[in-house]
Amino acid sequence: MEDQDQTQSASRLCRQGCGYFGHAIFDGFCSQCHKRLQDEKNPSEPRVSSSQEIVSKSQSFNGRSSPELTPDKSSNDSPNAEFPTSDVVEDTSTADASEPKPSKHPRCLMCNKRVGLTGFTCRCGGLFCTVHRYSDAHQCQFDYRESGQADIRKANPQVISSKINKI
Repeated sequence: MEDQDQTQSASRLCRQGCGYFGHAIFDGFCSQCHKRLQDEKNPSEPRVSSSQEIVSKSQSFNGRSSPELTPDKSSNDSPNAEFPTSDVVEDTSTADASEPKPSKHPRCLMCNKRVGLTGFTCRCGGLFCTVHRYSDAHQCQFDYRESGQADIRKANPQVISSKINKI
């Protein structure tokens, strides 16, 4: 008789109508619909694990106790104590929102083509594909003439003859 009750309860569809099978433990709902209903009934804050729960989970996972992870009773007054939030974390989250994220793949500044490892970095600071790598192809603002003259001045200092002729 019990076998028939178990097969009948196992073959009932979810009361929500999602298509999954419901169970008597979840009041005729499937596990996901039951979880969703519980979340709607009890809209609580996200659960914050205490340090003792984390240590006990890590000990059960590793099967051994580590002395450096064991919380000190004198420093932790209550098991559900919340950790103070730092301002540094909040500052980084606001900085990320204001700055655009750099793309994962390097792209040419002219045609936006993905260049990968074959990209050419110009002296003006831009990254370009094989077509736009030359200075005349991408309206380069770098002054090659002045750069060349500065290199020559540095490599070849001006030779000044001495004012007194030696005999």
